[in-house]
Amino acid sequence: MSSLIRNELGSTNFARWSPSPASVPAPQPIDPEIAARDHAIKTLERRISDMERAHAEAIKRARTEARDAALKEAARDEAQALALLEANAKAANALFSKSLADLERLAPLLCETALASVFEAPDQYRALVEAALELQFKRLTRESVVKVTVSAVDFSDEAHLKALADRHPQVAIGADPALGSGVCHITLNMGGVELDIPAHWAALKETLHAMADAP
Repeated sequence: MSSLIRNELGSTNFARWSPSPASVPAPQPIDPEIAARDHAIKTLERRISDMERAHAEAIKRARTEARDAALKEAARDEAQALALLEANAKAANALFSKSLADLERLAPLLCETALASVFEAPDQYRALVEAALELQFKRLTRESVVKVTVSAVDFSDEAHLKALADRHPQVAIGADPALGSGVCHITLNMGGVELDIPAHWAALKETLHAMADAP
């Protein structure tokens, strides 16, 4: 039977069947214009990214520089303010010192002006002599005072002279026309005391002027 089959087919050699491979489409050629455009887009995107990064760094750097500049400006302004304050303080101190020096020189002159209204008024010499006598009587013992002579110019009124004598009955008090106004002699058991208001006032004025002219 097998021989018959072989005879009919004419040959016992058969080719082995195998499935044909799947067909793969051939790649399409790249369009040069599209490739150039894609390259340009990537280049542009890269440049934009670089620009954005540079812009961010520039902003950060500008902020840092601005902050540093502001701090330096504030420090410079503070230093200038302190220097101005120190200069004003020195000027104020100098002005105060000058004013104080002027006041120290002015004080004796003011004192002289005030005292002049008393010591340069002859009509007040009588009261000054009486006050001086009262002071001397307090310093001296009553027994040591023998006699008091005042100026007749100051005690031209007998009532004033009597009133003075009545206050000191243990002392002989009289007026002498030879004595100048403001002059008084106190005779003691041993020696004497001379009161000369005009002379004292002249010496006091000289002292006040020396104080006012002192550096």
